[in-house]
Amino acid sequence: GKRNNTNRLRFFHCDGFNDRNLRRNKFDLIVANLLLNSILRLCRDFYSSLSNGGIIIVSGILENQQKNVISLYRKFKFKLIRRNYFEGWVSIIFKKV
Repeated sequence: GKRNNTNRLRFFHCDGFNDRNLRRNKFDLIVANLLLNSILRLCRDFYSSLSNGGIIIVSGILENQQKNVISLYRKFKFKLIRRNYFEGWVSIIFKKV
């Protein structure tokens, strides 16, 4: 942990954003592997739960769906950092600015 500065790393597996651990904290990194509708529906919650300058990685998106995700997340002032492609799927990395 100390060598990679991961001694403060915590993982949460929750069913939605009503979990008390999520409501009372801001996070530097959120990773969400969900289908398109959930990724779009949760955008506001992701924004609220992410610290300023934090990173969100969304995946579970088909390549032909990525424009919908990017368009909505830009409206919430997420900056597109990178896209990764694999066998018809895409993961998208955004930064909260």
